[in-house]
Amino acid sequence: MIQVTVRFHAGAREAAGVAESRLELSDGDSIARLKERLAIDFPAIERYRNSLLFAVREEYVAAGHRLADGDIVSCFPPVSGG
Repeated sequence: MIQVTVRFHAGAREAAGVAESRLELSDGDSIARLKERLAIDFPAIERYRNSLLFAVREEYVAAGHRLADGDIVSCFPPVSGG
């Protein structure tokens, strides 16, 4: 098992209702699995599920990125504006 800290930003923070959460995942779990877990633990975040962006160690990562114990994952909703 590994523990990761998820930091929610902007609309993702509003949807989650918290700024940060520590989650326990299985060894080898990826961002894709984290997205599934977030949809279960924070149902309101489901509306962003297909468009969330994730960064680990301040670099954007793809869905297949494998997480490691102690990772801090930043979660961003889609960004728009003018």
